[in-house]
Amino acid sequence: MARANDDWQRLLNAADAESLVTRRGCLYTFQTEAAWVQASHKHDTLAWSGIHYRVLNAQQTTDLEPALAGKVKGSIWYPDAGHVADPLILCERLRQTFEALGGTLHASSEVQRLSPQETGVVVNTSTGQKICDHAIITAGIDTPQLANTLGDRMPLEAERGYHLEYPMESPLLQRPCCIAEYGFYMTPMAGRLRVAGTVELGRASDPANPARYRYLERAMERLFPELGAPSAHWMGCRPSLPDTLPIIGPSAHTRRVHYGIGHGHLGLTLAATTGALIEADIHNQAPPWLGALSIDRFR
Repeated sequence: MARANDDWQRLLNAADAESLVTRRGCLYTFQTEAAWVQASHKHDTLAWSGIHYRVLNAQQTTDLEPALAGKVKGSIWYPDAGHVADPLILCERLRQTFEALGGTLHASSEVQRLSPQETGVVVNTSTGQKICDHAIITAGIDTPQLANTLGDRMPLEAERGYHLEYPMESPLLQRPCCIAEYGFYMTPMAGRLRVAGTVELGRASDPANPARYRYLERAMERLFPELGAPSAHWMGCRPSLPDTLPIIGPSAHTRRVHYGIGHGHLGLTLAATTGALIEADIHNQAPPWLGALSIDRFR
């Protein structure tokens, strides 16, 4: 986590995409004074780790976010945090940079099997075979299907998160804001406010639970009744492992294939760092501690 901002900055600079990240921090807010005071004391332990934060009272919180006036008793502000208002545009900018550097995107090909060889990897796809020096699997919750073709096993589970979106021409909030008592974040996106949260362990293939959407909707009706009904709702599967750490490193059976999966709630946050660590490991330059994230811990 400590290097996430620096690793992302290098990618943003390369893709000329700095403007796509908004850096106004994020707020963790509390509706009761008791919860705010308790959290303030707990956050004292974060100082040693280099995490910057400020404890704000109700007035200081609403100075940052006027829409929260009368709704919260205080907050914790993390000023160094940033957020992406439109992840799709960021992905498109990164794709353009990748192709400008000589990369080729095979968007219509479904990878079915990986066959490591002494000098490379044969990638069997729905549109034929492709051969590469190294393969990196970052397929999220679908990773076990490919890992099985290599003989790798991992206890990857879906932490299902629920989302609502409210259209708006001008942002209601200036930064991501969590309502601690409700357990979800409200994030200003391009042309909309995204409400996302809760954790539900279950199979990725199971249908969404309507009660989860209703919980978020009722909370938003209490907070901002003027918004009306959401325009969209969806459920996504966070790929998570039992020890809450990702797998970053080679297959248990070949160094020709690497994994970068299992980041839970921090996939976008740690994406650039994961790529940098895998690149370093392929060139035998990874930091010694990376072994703690190996797939071998689940063998």
